[in-house]
Amino acid sequence: MAISVVRPVDDKWEITGEIFQDWGYWTPDHPHFGVDFGCPKRTPVKSATIRGSVFAIHNAPLGQWMGDFGLCVVVKVYNPETKETWYYLYAHLDSVAVSLGQIVD
Repeated sequence: MAISVVRPVDDKWEITGEIFQDWGYWTPDHPHFGVDFGCPKRTPVKSATIRGSVFAIHNAPLGQWMGDFGLCVVVKVYNPETKETWYYLYAHLDSVAVSLGQIVD
């Protein structure tokens, strides 16, 4: 199981898209694979994991192979207790204030 310590945005922003959601645009054959938060542009996003490093920064135009993620950051996390590596994708970002390889926690 993934390690989620905190929400990536303040609690005042409600969840607007749930993981494995299969209603609305999403279907059982094409479920939603993330959690969306209804917050405005420029809302600060924090790492919701234990200590990790910025693995990738990518800007995928709408309809590209990365889905409709737009500007996104991938954080790589290794849990020494379980010996598992996880990748957290932060998508739909307005801007990025981290750099490749940077340690975040």
